[in-house]
Amino acid sequence: MAGPIKGMSRAESRERAEEVYYMRAVLGMSWRTIMREKSYGSVGAVQSAYQRHLKRNEIPDGPTTLAEILERRRFRQGMGTKALASAMRADDFTAVSSLLRTLLAEDAELAKLVGLNSPERHEVVVAPSPREAIEEARRRTLEALNTNTIDAEVVEP
Repeated sequence: MAGPIKGMSRAESRERAEEVYYMRAVLGMSWRTIMREKSYGSVGAVQSAYQRHLKRNEIPDGPTTLAEILERRRFRQGMGTKALASAMRADDFTAVSSLLRTLLAEDAELAKLVGLNSPERHEVVVAPSPREAIEEARRRTLEALNTNTIDAEVVEP
């Protein structure tokens, strides 16, 4: 495994790999461009640095991410509520209105995040009306009579 550039510390190497990650994942740069800009010896070395960075910084799973989002939201909600109370005491109705819109938007985003805004889906089976059913039975009967063949089941006594 190729190591860092001669004289580069582990911290510098990791910082360089983080920059590689940013350049690829966020900026969408090509491996070759990153290789040139960061002075790597090959595209494979850039890709290896990228993979090592991902391994060191695993992306959290869904429940962990949701818990973190909810915790940040709880903190922002508390700050917003305090600011709202302060604006109301100061009779600053412009600020009150703005804060209420912001808090409402936060609630709407949370509802989307946890799927509370998903429309309900119902499966509806549309059956023919009695008139249509009778007409269809009549049509089939006439077709059978015209062909001199009736599809029936014989039941013996």
